[in-house]
Amino acid sequence: MITEPISFTGKLTLEDVVNMDRYRFLSVLGRPIRILMGVFSVLLGSLIIFLGIKVHFTPFLLGVLALCVYFPFGWVLSRPFTVARFYRRHASQYVECTATFTNDGVSISSVPVDVRLNWDRLSFVGSTPRGLLFVVPPYRAWFWLPERVFVGNDHKSAVLSLAADHKIPIRKLS
Repeated sequence: MITEPISFTGKLTLEDVVNMDRYRFLSVLGRPIRILMGVFSVLLGSLIIFLGIKVHFTPFLLGVLALCVYFPFGWVLSRPFTVARFYRRHASQYVECTATFTNDGVSISSVPVDVRLNWDRLSFVGSTPRGLLFVVPPYRAWFWLPERVFVGNDHKSAVLSLAADHKIPIRKLS
């Protein structure tokens, strides 16, 4: 337990928003599911190529083959561009906010909103090499603390120990 609240104030950058979306996506779609999708797409794609060689390719077969390539790789590669585009178009929505951690709960404060949750309302905390992701049900990214706010202090371990003390699952995401 901590004796005084831990606070972080800042505004999300483009890199922060892309990282937050990436790690939320990885937490929702676990590694076994991604591997299963890849294997299924490779098998289906192989079958389509075999059929295309034997029977000749049709527009339908080419379309299904394109989907087999897109599902395991395409959305992973296109998501950062989509998120970056949204960030650039709606930069005014990303305002400076303050995250405060106490023994009782977590709060986020900014000009348009002020939200306080008890620790038991968090689904999990994602610990990543680039920061901490706080997720509320059902797999909604609540906020992101980038690694730069932890440089020169030990607040990351304090926040993670607070979450562990309140029995919040901590997931290692990489």
